[in-house]
Amino acid sequence: MSVRFRFKLVLIGEGAVGKTSIRQKYMGKGFTGEYLKTIGADFASQTVEITDAKEERIKSIFQIWDLAGQQAFKEVRASFYGGCQGVLLVFDLTRKESMDKLKDWILEAAKNAGGTIKGFYLIGNKNDLPGRAVSEKEGLKFAQFLSNRLKFDIPYIETSAKTGDNIPFLFMDLCRILLMKEGFDIPETTKEAAEAPPVEAAVPVKEPAILAPAPAVTATVQETSLSPTNDSRNAELISKLEERVTKLEEALKKIAKLLKDL
Repeated sequence: MSVRFRFKLVLIGEGAVGKTSIRQKYMGKGFTGEYLKTIGADFASQTVEITDAKEERIKSIFQIWDLAGQQAFKEVRASFYGGCQGVLLVFDLTRKESMDKLKDWILEAAKNAGGTIKGFYLIGNKNDLPGRAVSEKEGLKFAQFLSNRLKFDIPYIETSAKTGDNIPFLFMDLCRILLMKEGFDIPETTKEAAEAPPVEAAVPVKEPAILAPAPAVTATVQETSLSPTNDSRNAELISKLEERVTKLEEALKKIAKLLKDL
């Protein structure tokens, strides 16, 4: 089966809300209770398959960018939004202010994405913890508020990066939303169907953080168009993409080492 679509996603929200843990859980990595601050941005990709109303399997690739939440990285973050189609708005259910500040994050994403955003998803993370400061009703109300203001239908979901609750469903449902924007008729996603592990992991970044943007590589990804009828051409394009990502990793590792030595 050939790759039909390539969707760029960004995980955004305040620091320590669990963005990296959500991404890692989705990629099949274990949860750690230790907070590791993302520096700039972190990247990984994942292949997703979903069945449309005609029982046709559609294969897509998620390019997932996990953006640092600290104010110090605001200028660095800006260049990572370009060309994103899906925006995951993450807040901590035990910190109401992290939900309130998502309004600023939405403005930042809209300003820097270049008009390519096709879907938002509001995520209340850490539903496994006691002492929550945001009720489910408040989360749903905030999602409705954002939907009315942005003219987007913004779903709301509560997750746990520790237990994995709702995380497979979240990404599968976002895939459904983005494919429907492309004109496909996709049935509602069920939690049971989404629990199956992802098809395959593709080119995860091994470094814990990326310290600087690489606009040239990002632009190349956006411009790549895959035809469902030409598997050999698709394989060649994917091979070139992986080669470019590998070179990007090597360059960023050198930058990280230089910065650590300063």
